[in-house]
Amino acid sequence: MKSKEFVSDLDKLISEYQRTHKLTPSQLAEIEKHKEIADLRDNPMEDVSLDSDMWDR
Repeated sequence: MKSKEFVSDLDKLISEYQRTHKLTPSQLAEIEKHKEIADLRDNPMEDVSLDSDMWDR
């Protein structure tokens, strides 16, 4: 059975880089976008009556 505790040198380097560098504006925007998507997914909107015409709104 393989040991799950092994961390490659590359993984260590990437982890260190992530700890010492701030997120870029595009990364922050991507995080915010996905927070909004998750919020819409986790908190669905009210049910809309199927009797009303969609053009009446």
